[in-house]
Amino acid sequence: MNQHGQGWGQPVEYGQGSAPQGWQGGPPPAPKPKASPALIAGLVGGGLLVLVGLVLLLRSAAHKQEADCAVAIQTASTRVAAGDPNGSRTGIQSARDVCKSWRADELAALESAVEKQEADAKAKAAYPALLAAGYKQEQLTRSSMLPVCKAKDRMPVEMIAYNVPGEPHYWDCDRNILYQDRPQTSADCEARKLDFTTVRDETGKDVGACKMSAERIDEDRLRKACKLGPTAKIQPVDEAEVKALCRMAVERVLKSPKSAEHPGIFDHDDKPTSKDGCTTVYVSWVDAQNSFGATIRTNYQCTYDPRTGVATTTML
Repeated sequence: MNQHGQGWGQPVEYGQGSAPQGWQGGPPPAPKPKASPALIAGLVGGGLLVLVGLVLLLRSAAHKQEADCAVAIQTASTRVAAGDPNGSRTGIQSARDVCKSWRADELAALESAVEKQEADAKAKAAYPALLAAGYKQEQLTRSSMLPVCKAKDRMPVEMIAYNVPGEPHYWDCDRNILYQDRPQTSADCEARKLDFTTVRDETGKDVGACKMSAERIDEDRLRKACKLGPTAKIQPVDEAEVKALCRMAVERVLKSPKSAEHPGIFDHDDKPTSKDGCTTVYVSWVDAQNSFGATIRTNYQCTYDPRTGVATTTML
């Protein structure tokens, strides 16, 4: 029996808040508090309000930035329209600082307009010097040269007047680049058997164009000299090819073509020449056996015609 009149080994009733098993005395520990549903709902509701407030704040800031950007771009546009490159540059930079990544295309277009204004101002300053040096009025701008070059089936290209102080730019017709009414692609040029290149247009932008190769230029020149149309067949050849064709032509009229000996490296031999720019004349000689087996020298004149690709000879 213990002092409370209970038997040893019997549990002691402590009632609500009784000590847990293993308790050694003293007041029992306080139970852990539990969050009420009302408290949880209040916390969630408060968090949502904060989140909504942040979204509204960010949206308001974005709207303000967009409005400020629109005002800055309008200011820059006004300065560009006024034709003041320095003020325009300042206005565009201010707009970029405000807009950040907003309306980048519009700002790029404004910068292009300013660059053109600067180029035009530089060109106008050089106009008197160009005119004094003998350049024509239409060569001062691309738009003026466009119809001139179109009549020649060529494109105007930007040139540098190295013989004028300051080396100003002017426009001239390129002898290689064919006229086009729209930018060309490499596929367009390949289909026309032309080389692809670029030319600068009136806005200062490089656009695709088709360019004749050196071979096509020679063919074009030869057609004009031979008074042929632009699509007529022509067969240009160089000096070595003229000699080879003429030697084959003269061998066809020899009695013993296998015995023919033509001028060597150290022998005197005229060069093929062209007086009219079309046909080429070659004067030379050949040593060959005659009908009696004797070797004789025969002088001849050969004419090559690129319109037919045929070489004809006349014995001198």
